[in-house]
This record gives sequence, structure tokens and C-alpha cells, in this order.
Amino acid sequence: MLTRDNDRLSDALKRINLSPLGAGALAGSGLPLNRELVAEKLGFAGVTQNSLDTVSDRDYCIEFTSAFSLLMQLVQVMITP
Repeated sequence: MLTRDNDRLSDALKRINLSPLGAGALAGSGLPLNRELVAEKLGFAGVTQNSLDTVSDRDYCIEFTSAFSLLMQLVQVMITP
């Protein structure tokens, strides 16, 4: 059971482990940024590809809330006599 919860959280982390540097609503950034280098230095898996999706996406909030809710239910069952 804990393995499934760990898998859920790991999968969610993979989807958000992207650097949003340079993303702006619609236009992105006009600054000469080396997004890949900064992402690498900060430990991100990569950079986001779509700035509009980057600034408007809220799926990760639901995903993490759901995963932690399921984990909390499991922990409650485990600690209840």
C-alpha cells in the first residue's frame, strides 16, 4: 500500500520537476537566459516547453492533494487500533 502512495508522489514530482525560468504569460522572456544551464545548476530535470501552460497549469495542486489525501487515509488506518 505504501508503495502505491510512493509511486503516486514520485510520478507527480517527475511532472513538476521542470524549471519555469523565463516563462511569462503569453510571451515568455526577452532576456538572454540560458534556461537549460540554470535548470541543471538548480537540479531540475529540464525546462518547461510552453510558457502559457507553465504559468496557468494547476494540475499539480490537485495531483499532490489527492496523493497526500490517500496517504493520510492509509496512515490513519495503520495507526488506528
